[in-house]
Amino acid sequence: MVRGRHLDVTLVCQKPPKCEDSLHTCPVTAAVEAEVRRLCDGNELRSAVTAAIEGYGPELLGFLVVVVGDANEAGDVFADTCVR
Repeated sequence: MVRGRHLDVTLVCQKPPKCEDSLHTCPVTAAVEAEVRRLCDGNELRSAVTAAIEGYGPELLGFLVVVVGDANEAGDVFADTCVR
């Protein structure tokens, strides 16, 4: 577990970018972002966060592995973040 570090993660509901502006595979990203937008617009914020985590979780976990430097610790950080 990472001690002494806190990650503040804020979900900001924004309109999805145009495909050519996205760094991701557009159909998947567009679908995730459209679902998150729909849920945000309906004020279903918990569901929006869940959809974002499900859609981007693997990418976020990979990012955390690089930042933290250890797969097990990154998994702990990821799990901690998702629970909050």
